[in-house]
Amino acid sequence: MAKNAKGDTITVNAKNVILATGGYNFNVDMVKKLTGIDMIPVGAPGRTGDGIKMAMDVGAIGDNMGPMMINGAFMPAEGEAICNGANKEVRALFRQGLLYVDSTGSRFFNEELTIDWPQASNAIARTGEWTYIVFDEATKREFSTEGKGYPNPCGNFIQRHQAATQLDALLKANEAKGNVFIGNTIEEVAKKAGMDPATLKASADMMTKFAKQGRDDQFGKDKYYLRAVSEGPFYVVRGKLNTLTSLNGVKVNADLQVLDKNDHVIQGLYAIGHDAGGVYGDSYDLKVGEGTASAFAINSGRMAVRKILADK
Repeated sequence: MAKNAKGDTITVNAKNVILATGGYNFNVDMVKKLTGIDMIPVGAPGRTGDGIKMAMDVGAIGDNMGPMMINGAFMPAEGEAICNGANKEVRALFRQGLLYVDSTGSRFFNEELTIDWPQASNAIARTGEWTYIVFDEATKREFSTEGKGYPNPCGNFIQRHQAATQLDALLKANEAKGNVFIGNTIEEVAKKAGMDPATLKASADMMTKFAKQGRDDQFGKDKYYLRAVSEGPFYVVRGKLNTLTSLNGVKVNADLQVLDKNDHVIQGLYAIGHDAGGVYGDSYDLKVGEGTASAFAINSGRMAVRKILADK
């Protein structure tokens, strides 16, 4: 049963129903309950777990629900995903292997992994609601220079070595929104960002040492990503984890038929794509097979229909 735009109730009687509602990424309460993490959903809206909830109403159970396709951290910008909007030059900074710190100002992982965002997301998720990148004027100047630019791409919107042309203006605009902090000294920017000045200074000094010696003694970050944090002004940009989709739904068998708590088939009910569970472990498999989420959504629909046709 459903309602149309006019509010009329529409009833469709069918021998088979395929649930394909895209998981629950935009159900903020459901995501927080299952993951314990406050994240920003991005991508196509409307994926609020309707199919999963309907399946559970008739006896289905969840299958490893909780893992999300977490796309790393980005500065919040309404309506923007990855680096495809007006703030892309600032958001792209989170993909460049810059110094990451937690709310105290402490470095906590190998930032080289930001290009492998499922791994980076697992590290960032341990630090609380906000994460922060820290860089100095020399790095901003480098990223804005033709022939140098960004060390890494960001989606299809920022290319490797593309020079930033609006970065300075965007940083100042987002400072007014409370997402960017700028200070002439590392201690000043730490205070503005609510961090312990001594802790952030120690992290910046350590990164500067690593950059000068060409070796990261703490986490082994490749020297390609090592940059000093020593020339003022200094910049801190805060970011939150972004989620592209939920990864698992209700328990199904190999034919995508929905199962109950006793592993019995709920006759006539199928779940595909992100409404189906059992596909993922704890993380999205970016290095194993990028695109598996879309590929499974397409092929699982095909498999479900083949089963329906075979049983006619």
